[in-house]
Amino acid sequence: SGPLDEAKFLAAAEASLNAQEAFRLRFATDGSLQTSDAAAVLRVDRLDLSMLDPARQAEDLNNLRELGAREPFDLARGPMVRARIVKLDDAQHLFLIYAHHIVFDGYSAELLIKDIAARYASAAGAEIEPYSAYVAKSTASLDRRAAQTYWRELLDAPPPPLDLPTDRPYPARRRFEGSTARGRIPTEVAAAVKSAGRTAGVGAFAMFLSAYAALMARLTGQEDFIVGVPAAGQANLGVETVGYCVNMLPMRMKPALSHPFIDFARATQQGLIEAMEHQDLSLSDLARDLKSPRDLSRPALIQNVFNYSAYFDDIKFGACTARASENRRAAVHHELFANLTESEAGLAADWDFSTAIFDEATIESWIVHLSALLADIALRPTAPIGQLSLMSKEARDAVVVSMRRG
Repeated sequence: SGPLDEAKFLAAAEASLNAQEAFRLRFATDGSLQTSDAAAVLRVDRLDLSMLDPARQAEDLNNLRELGAREPFDLARGPMVRARIVKLDDAQHLFLIYAHHIVFDGYSAELLIKDIAARYASAAGAEIEPYSAYVAKSTASLDRRAAQTYWRELLDAPPPPLDLPTDRPYPARRRFEGSTARGRIPTEVAAAVKSAGRTAGVGAFAMFLSAYAALMARLTGQEDFIVGVPAAGQANLGVETVGYCVNMLPMRMKPALSHPFIDFARATQQGLIEAMEHQDLSLSDLARDLKSPRDLSRPALIQNVFNYSAYFDDIKFGACTARASENRRAAVHHELFANLTESEAGLAADWDFSTAIFDEATIESWIVHLSALLADIALRPTAPIGQLSLMSKEARDAVVVSMRRG
């Protein structure tokens, strides 16, 4: 938002994209080898929609996003990233980036935008290290034996997968079509939950993860299951780089319905600390090591993921201010990937889900339940998990009125 020098922005964005080593990677079709394409050049497309009326502009933007989400990447030939700057009017622009996850992650997104902003301001980029530096450091520093021992003891007898109420039966073979359901946790609710956590000595991540696990327990009746938690490998090794560096941690959650929520949150926080200290083992290695039984209709070991993060803020392009949002997914790896992201208007809930088994309305209703659950946690953090409300007071009152009328 604000006056943008488009030519200057295009130059900064293209310089930043072409400076990232990971974006030059190419992958053999059988997955056996990756190489670097030194001659690769990335361009930022420009699209001007400023002459269209608002309705047509919104329609074209929706079509653009949909196309971007569905257009496949050629891993063998590239490009691995597609970018476009869209002019909406003289004071509004949209910068769209689509990248294959094999070379990009959430941590990378903030690094890249900060680098573009730095180049826009002074032509000098931020200090981003090459992806090969991360690979070298991660290989040299891996303590696989300690990690292997930790995860083997934790998951030697893995719990059964979460048996969530699906809208359709699982297909015989896993499918990857997906979408994103969206909702919001009000600012006052998120703040109250974090305050309750501070009083109990529990961080925000552990509070929100525990609330999510409590919701899963209420939906399924299960009190022992795995939730995947993505951890930024860049932060773990202290290497600021753009690339795919995620360590997916299979957190074993045990939200006993009869136990106080805050006790579970404290245990979750301790589990997060231990998991972060033992992330030097890839998920594929772990799954092979545990010899987990394979079900072709479901992902191995982790079917359900939770992530809590913050969109970048305080990033400016001269007099322009920027805010970020996620594009809807058209394909997913996990059955449910629940993102809670700090934003100006509270917690943005962007939950990616498999359309093979879930309807969007179902996932939207779960976001509403989580919001109500969080509100009750803020009021009664010591209440048993099974007694926390999944409905807001307004929703409960509406049900009561409906029943009386009936």
